[in-house]
Amino acid sequence: MTALKSIVLPSLYGGLLIGLLSIIPGLNLVNCMCCAGVMSGGAFAVYMHRRAVGPQVRIQGMTGMSLGLFAGMIGTIVNVILFALLYPILDDLAVQYSWVIQNPDVSELLAQIHPILLTHGPIFVVGSLGLVINTLFGLIGALIGVSIWGKGQFPRYTGSDKTERDDEIVVEDFDS
Repeated sequence: MTALKSIVLPSLYGGLLIGLLSIIPGLNLVNCMCCAGVMSGGAFAVYMHRRAVGPQVRIQGMTGMSLGLFAGMIGTIVNVILFALLYPILDDLAVQYSWVIQNPDVSELLAQIHPILLTHGPIFVVGSLGLVINTLFGLIGALIGVSIWGKGQFPRYTGSDKTERDDEIVVEDFDS
């Protein structure tokens, strides 16, 4: 099995889930619960890896860790790209609805920092913090996913080589 199908694609799917859950308004509140969205992306990468390798293969912890790290990195890249694309729209909405805050000092502060925010500073902050947080919690989610889906299904011993009576000892005759 190629590494593309078993490692890279599941990490890509998990990273897309992390990136989308981190940027979509409303859904990004899932990450307020101990980064549950990021951990679900790491666990989803393990689940997709399980589907790629089949049920007979046991997923090792190191494989899960690499899936979680790659999913976290890809999630950060997706998050930064979507943030860069959506930031002007979200920023304009924030400025337009700043009248909701009745405090004139806050409105004045927003007017002062608005030109600063239009630079690449927020994208750098989202990228650098996201890289640390997404890789760490993606790794934790992947380890949780390994504990759920990593065991594999092995054929069970059916006892077909036993006789009808369990207390009888069967000795094979090799002379004949």
